[in-house]
Amino acid sequence: MKDGIDGVTIRTDANTSVLTIDSFNPDTHVGEIICKAENDAGEVSCTANMATYTSDMFSESESDAQAEDAGMDDTTEISERESLPEEPPQRCPTPVMAPKFITKLKDTRAKRGHSAVFECVVPDTKGVVCKWLKDGKELELIARIRVATRTGPEGHITQELHIDDVHPEDAGKYTVVVENSAGTDVCEATLNILEALEKKPEPKAPEFIIKLQDKNVKVNENAVLECKVTGTPAPKITWFHEQEEIRSSSKYTIETIDEVQRLTVIKTEKIESGSYRCVAENEAGKAETTSRLAVFTPNIAPTFTKPLSDQTTSIGEKAIFACSVTGTPQPHVEFFCGNTRLVTSSEVAVEHDASNTHWRLVIHSTSRSSFASYRAVATNDEGSSTSEAALKEKTSAPKMEKGLKATSVKEKDTVRMEVKVAGGEPDEVKWTKDGKPVLADGRIHFEEKPDGTYALIIDDAKPEDAGNYAVEVKNPAGSDSSSAPLTVEKGKPAPKMDKGLKATSAKEKDTVRMEVTVAGGKPDEVKWTKDGKPVVADGRIRFEEKPDGTYALIIDDAKPEDAGNYAVEVKNPAGSDTSSAPLKVEAATAAPKFTKGLEPVEVKENQPLSQSVTVTGTPAPKVEWFKDGSPVLVDGVHVICKSTAEGQHSIVIDKATKKDAGAYTVKASNPVGSALSQAQFAVVKELTAPHFLQALPFETEVKQGETATLSVHVEGEEVEIKWMRDGICLVSTSSGRTHEVKQAPGKYQLVIDAVDEQDVGTYTCTATNRAGADKTVGNLKTPKYGFERIPDETTAPLFVEPLQETIVTEGETVKLTCKVNPESKPEIKWFKDGQPIAAPSSTLVDGVITLSIANASSKDVGKYRCEAVNTAGKAATEAPVMLQYGVQKYTQEEFSSGLSFTKLLSDQRVEVHGRLRFEAKLQGFSEQNVRIQWTKDGGRVPPEATICAQKDGTLTLVIDDFIAGQEGAYKCTATSLLDATTCWTEARLINPGAMRAAATGKDGPPEFVELLHSCTIEVGKTAFIRCKVTGSPRPSLKWTKDGKDIDVNRVRSDFADDGTITLSIDGVTHADSGEYRCFAENEYGSAWTEGPIVVMDIGAPRPPGEAPDFLQPVRPATVYEGETAVLEGQTCGIPAPAIKWYKNGKEIQQDDRHKIESLADGIQRLTVSRCTTSDTDEYRCEATNEYGDVWSDVTLKVNPKPAEDAVSIAAFTRRPPSSSPFRKSASPRRPRTLASIVRRPATSPAPRAPRLRSRWPRWAKRRS
Repeated sequence: MKDGIDGVTIRTDANTSVLTIDSFNPDTHVGEIICKAENDAGEVSCTANMATYTSDMFSESESDAQAEDAGMDDTTEISERESLPEEPPQRCPTPVMAPKFITKLKDTRAKRGHSAVFECVVPDTKGVVCKWLKDGKELELIARIRVATRTGPEGHITQELHIDDVHPEDAGKYTVVVENSAGTDVCEATLNILEALEKKPEPKAPEFIIKLQDKNVKVNENAVLECKVTGTPAPKITWFHEQEEIRSSSKYTIETIDEVQRLTVIKTEKIESGSYRCVAENEAGKAETTSRLAVFTPNIAPTFTKPLSDQTTSIGEKAIFACSVTGTPQPHVEFFCGNTRLVTSSEVAVEHDASNTHWRLVIHSTSRSSFASYRAVATNDEGSSTSEAALKEKTSAPKMEKGLKATSVKEKDTVRMEVKVAGGEPDEVKWTKDGKPVLADGRIHFEEKPDGTYALIIDDAKPEDAGNYAVEVKNPAGSDSSSAPLTVEKGKPAPKMDKGLKATSAKEKDTVRMEVTVAGGKPDEVKWTKDGKPVVADGRIRFEEKPDGTYALIIDDAKPEDAGNYAVEVKNPAGSDTSSAPLKVEAATAAPKFTKGLEPVEVKENQPLSQSVTVTGTPAPKVEWFKDGSPVLVDGVHVICKSTAEGQHSIVIDKATKKDAGAYTVKASNPVGSALSQAQFAVVKELTAPHFLQALPFETEVKQGETATLSVHVEGEEVEIKWMRDGICLVSTSSGRTHEVKQAPGKYQLVIDAVDEQDVGTYTCTATNRAGADKTVGNLKTPKYGFERIPDETTAPLFVEPLQETIVTEGETVKLTCKVNPESKPEIKWFKDGQPIAAPSSTLVDGVITLSIANASSKDVGKYRCEAVNTAGKAATEAPVMLQYGVQKYTQEEFSSGLSFTKLLSDQRVEVHGRLRFEAKLQGFSEQNVRIQWTKDGGRVPPEATICAQKDGTLTLVIDDFIAGQEGAYKCTATSLLDATTCWTEARLINPGAMRAAATGKDGPPEFVELLHSCTIEVGKTAFIRCKVTGSPRPSLKWTKDGKDIDVNRVRSDFADDGTITLSIDGVTHADSGEYRCFAENEYGSAWTEGPIVVMDIGAPRPPGEAPDFLQPVRPATVYEGETAVLEGQTCGIPAPAIKWYKNGKEIQQDDRHKIESLADGIQRLTVSRCTTSDTDEYRCEATNEYGDVWSDVTLKVNPKPAEDAVSIAAFTRRPPSSSPFRKSASPRRPRTLASIVRRPATSPAPRAPRLRSRWPRWAKRRS
């Protein structure tokens, strides 16, 4: 059968395939239908039989439904006529199909002692019988071998044979036979037993660890009894009802799932109530558990299908209340009058039909006392229900027995006007005054008494209450009425406005006074309103009353929202009077002012260009945009302008072009004045970085006096060419010996006429545009003798990248790297302290020379030299290798090597751009045996510093042009390479300008009040990092990435008025991953902060937590001896990081002087009590969690008493322990990660500024 042919539709979705026959044709479609599925691994199929279904046949479900319909009975209504009897339905049997296997048995293997299951699927055909055989003989079912049947959702039956605790004798051929009156089908499979080599466990008697529980179920519900039993070997399970053994059948399902035993009684009947017992038995013993099952018919609470209804009759007549009720069991109904139960007597009769469904209460002869409320209460075991109704008398018309009387009262008296009514009870009593209804309102109310008296009561009578009052009483039988006048004599007069409110105008912030003068009676209440709403006194708004009858409303500091229509009402019991008038408040005006103006912006062609301004002014200014003096054409597509109620105005240019570039002006104007803001909008062409197609030759040789020509060919647009010799920029002039010639686009020459010795050197040509830069390097030389040239076959070695000073931590692997010109192909030699290194671990790849030193120690400290030698010459480069030293302070008495400072460093005060010179003198100095190291704030000294060590031990550090940011603590450390003795001296470089700024409190150096934090972003999205800086004058900013200036064409930096700095990068790639640093500098100093950007692949899983970070770094502290010092910072991280504190690399433990606190908000605090000078040192706060770690280093300085203005630092020496002269880290360190340091310039002699070191998240992969 195929989809779309002969009315067949086949739809296959996932693992389901549906065959639909739209127009059934017996000739075509009757028979066996096979569904076959196949793939490369094999195939499977299932079958179904299609037969013709005739209209005179009932299905089993239809037959059952008709049987149910025939047995239904309506118990809720009594029909007054009998319906005709219906013919019983004719029922025909459903045609029976021969059974056929949909899924057959499969061969099965099982280990001894395990379970085996055979399973087959057959159609749910009527009358199917299933029989199991083993080796041709009918299988005996025991507790271990059982059969289960499951009916599936598709109308299939699954037949299962379960064999628990298989024995070797269970192996063999198993056959299942399914048959009914229409036919038979057979399938078979083999069970193989695998002998287990395991040691047979020790027998253990059965034990019920969960016993059977008693259960109550409703008739026709399934009852499930469960217990759990253990034992070795697995016990045999037997179930009993009372004393009769239970076996699996259509009524009972017995299951064993692991150690859980389950008996399911299907569609319970009352006879199945009783005791159930589960018996477990094995070779080690026997156990049993018992429970009771109660099967009950569910009860239904009573319900009135026909409730009682009100009845009306006359005295002496018969009255009947009838109702119908249903419920299970059938409810019994009782009748009550009030709280008295009514039973059959000479006065009343309680009647019902044979089924107790229809009930009635008959009152034979009604009396006056019979007119009351009656209720029927239906009750059975499930509850009760109530229905109520009243018996009412057929009434007569009411009649006035006593009418109203004329009444006169004084003002404020209580008035009572009443009538007495005879005859029938009135359904309605209506009071009127002068023909209008009287309404109850608290002062006026009505009264009714059982004797038929009806009264109108008016409290606190008023003159306006006077008038003609009438009362009308009526019921369905008729009505009657009575009327009389009421007179009220007046009391004191009503208040009256002698002078009313006047229209008032005021300006914003003025004081407003609105008043009235009241004559007549004094008011009991004075009520002020504004636009109909009460005016509430709140301090700014107050009320005033004078003895002369003047009442005033006073508003201080008037606001525009105070404008409106004001009214005052005065009243007393005699009356009231009002007055109203408007108040106008003119708003204060202000000329427009830009709180945020336009800023210069540069975008690439076809990129969106947007700028926004914020302007204030009253009334709200009108904003206009101009470009190069002409109004901007706003078309809503290419150019869009937007404004907000908060005064923000923006312009957006979509897909900017060169034509959109120019000088833009935004003008804000109102009646008070106007303001302008201008900026240049630049649209630049998309450029690519320059690239040298022809580079400078590595070496060019020209005789002295001849002309040298250096040629390059560069590819790129808007390229600027710069030539340098030995790092000095060459200025080309038309008349000079050295000049540049441009031959063709991209081709440049540097021509040097009459070459002499000063022209010899390394030449660099740099090509730059906005997209980047490229450079090429070559050497110009002359022959050693004017008439001689060096042969071209061999080039002498030349180090293009020399060795660099290296500082490492003990235990690290050191790599010393330098680069030689690769075409020289030299032989490499390594030396340490002038001695050749035997079998060095050295490599040479493409000119890059690397020497590796594993597990560095103090023995590896020294001066290393690399020599490159070939037949044309020799070159060498050298640099020292030093281990990282910790800060150590020792006493003079421990001196042993003769190494000491005879002249200490002294504090220096240097203005910006002045000259700094530090000088000290060291006794015992020797170039070969003593290493000198200068540091600033524990790190490297500025690169502008010149360091010199003379033979007599004079040590100097000089900075010729001091700049802000170079201030701090400078230390000179001397270390003996013979016995590791160390001594040091320290002094401060102070910036007086920064000190003056601190003293005035106005201007000052930059300070980052919010640090950069890490940013993790997916490829292609926009990355943002933010920080916040203070300082006056406003600092200038600079950004770097991994130590290099950032390409300004790919990033955008915003500097808000509040000091917030934002760096954004659109469309990030992996190349944007790195450590970003923001520099801020003004004339008083500088500061910087840094943090990483991590770029992840799209969809890459993010960690559930965050690496630690410092929201606020630890601050340094300076105290005097005996005082308490507090070092405090704030951390964050998910999960919360573990905190450790260190002093000079040694972890601090809490004791009576050191208190460590970690607060809930991330505040970390170290408190040092009773400080001594020995507490002066470097302290570290380290935060660690599973995603990274971060630490912050600061200095605690304890000054001796009395305090001194200058800081004197003595020289101390000590021989460290013989094992190692160097301090080790407090904990093992992972490979080097990026660091972020916050520096703050010192304004007075103070400890070192905090240094913050952060790590990349451990889950982030750093791209290079």
